[in-house]
Amino acid sequence: MFARTPKHTSDNPVMGRGVTRHPTYAALCNTHSSDQLKKKFRLLQGHLLFAQANELHSRNNRIDYEAYDGQNPWKGLPNSPALGCLAVRELSLAQFSDTLLLLSVELAPANFARSLDRLPLTDSSDLTEHLKGLRSFLQKANGIREWVNRQNSG
Repeated sequence: MFARTPKHTSDNPVMGRGVTRHPTYAALCNTHSSDQLKKKFRLLQGHLLFAQANELHSRNNRIDYEAYDGQNPWKGLPNSPALGCLAVRELSLAQFSDTLLLLSVELAPANFARSLDRLPLTDSSDLTEHLKGLRSFLQKANGIREWVNRQNSG
């Protein structure tokens, strides 16, 4: 799956082939179509990647991850970053450029996570819910909120 070549340079190679299992990788495959917003978008992706990598490193080890061969996504964290990953992917779309511009991605990770207490208004109820998921994940990974341990949580 990771070696699949997309038909177009803007295509996400994971779409239809593992987005649910690999939400962070799918979010990192996107780019913003606007040259003026590419750096801002990459910083947003960086916050997501840093939060997940930092938290995984503090909770798990590589051997556990590499040994996992189950059907469901490996559960290395108490809560899934999936909704936050959807927000990042959506913010790569030109229609949500105004929302991306409102995010203070240039802040340090914990400060950026705190800044998400004031989510930008958006016309998309899906994006609003996904931004709440991004806020929740980043705030938990940065020690601002507590992780929720659920038996079947994503």
